[in-house]
Amino acid sequence: MDALGGNRTSGHAMRRVLKWVWRGSLVLTSLLALTWTFALAVGSRRLDKALESARSDARFSKPWPQDWSRPKPGENAAAYFTGAFALVEDTDPKTHYLVSKVVNGGWDGVSEAERAVLRSWFSEKAAAIELAARGADRPRSWFVGKWSWDPWNQAVEHGTGAIRLVSALIARAWCQTIDGNHDEARESIRSAFAVADCFREDPRFFTLMITTSHHLAIQLSLLRMIPPEATAQDIEEWLRIIPKPDRFDDSLEKSIRWDAYVLVDLLSGPLDRFWHASCDVSSVRDWRQTLQRRLADPLVKIDGVRALKDLERMIEICRMPFADAKKEADQMMTSTHESGHSKVWHPVRRVFIVPRIRILPQRLEFIQDYRAASTVLRTGLEWELIRLRTGKYPERCEVIDPISGKPLLLETVPLGLKSEITKRHYPQGPISWVLRGK
Repeated sequence: MDALGGNRTSGHAMRRVLKWVWRGSLVLTSLLALTWTFALAVGSRRLDKALESARSDARFSKPWPQDWSRPKPGENAAAYFTGAFALVEDTDPKTHYLVSKVVNGGWDGVSEAERAVLRSWFSEKAAAIELAARGADRPRSWFVGKWSWDPWNQAVEHGTGAIRLVSALIARAWCQTIDGNHDEARESIRSAFAVADCFREDPRFFTLMITTSHHLAIQLSLLRMIPPEATAQDIEEWLRIIPKPDRFDDSLEKSIRWDAYVLVDLLSGPLDRFWHASCDVSSVRDWRQTLQRRLADPLVKIDGVRALKDLERMIEICRMPFADAKKEADQMMTSTHESGHSKVWHPVRRVFIVPRIRILPQRLEFIQDYRAASTVLRTGLEWELIRLRTGKYPERCEVIDPISGKPLLLETVPLGLKSEITKRHYPQGPISWVLRGK
């Protein structure tokens, strides 16, 4: 009897424990639900305010890509460039390697046997060169096929083709310069600049970097390619086709504004498109689960507000002088690295913002190097023009070096103009112009 009574007592105690556990679970679930609802309401209110603030900026307004002004018949260079890309890409890897050797080391960087291979290849690709020249005569370049209905879901279809065609045109210009065909070499470079600008109507960060790198590669080659026997008329023609140092001054800000435009679009309304974009960008499939997405919605809204603030700060950094911008970008990158930004607690910034912050300092340096190369190249040509007209070079240089903020260095051995050494190393050599006069 005592054992039976003990079992009844323990059973009754167990039921009471289970009862309190059940009640506690209900209370905890209710508290979590209230917390989730409160976080969602607060996040929604803050995000709506941030989105409205972003949309109210006049510089933010941008139509969808399919609504942009299309080129008129005969204006679009894209068809010519696309054909040229296909012809150049249909090449064995060894020839592409030889082309890159010339781009990096000039015509002296290849042997006589390799030069013969390249000359033959240039003849074979005459159709591609002609298409590039015809495209260079068109005022616009619009690759319609790469834009989809979602601004975040776009592929750069012709990035590799553009890289190879620009390289081919630089190598061809080197060959023509060595052969004494200076007008033809300048025409090849004119086409190279046009191909480098083939994505000029594309606002995305990646295409901006492709365009900038192409321009920098061309100018680094020209620092050594333009021959001593260039006449005053030749130099004037060169100055007409070489872009000025301010060519990319506002381009980085524009690309970040495009990122803001895309993010505002993804965070507006239901978040299904955001999750879809996040999964595609980060290759994470777990978040496609509906319950997981719903539970994380408050985090998306709260983190979305912070992401838009990060983009605003990046835009402010782009407007600063280089030294200040680089310092702020480094601090922002360091802060981002230290804070971690896991995908769970920062679903917006970790996927869409952190990658931009990490490379922002490098991109600022890269554009600054372009400014320096353009400044040195154009100043060197202007000094050659002065020598041809007056018989002597200026005694001092007052042109400001974008990197140092001081006048360009005037070297004596060899006599020339030079930009301050940067952290980046280029195979073409330092950013300098050796004066051609004797």
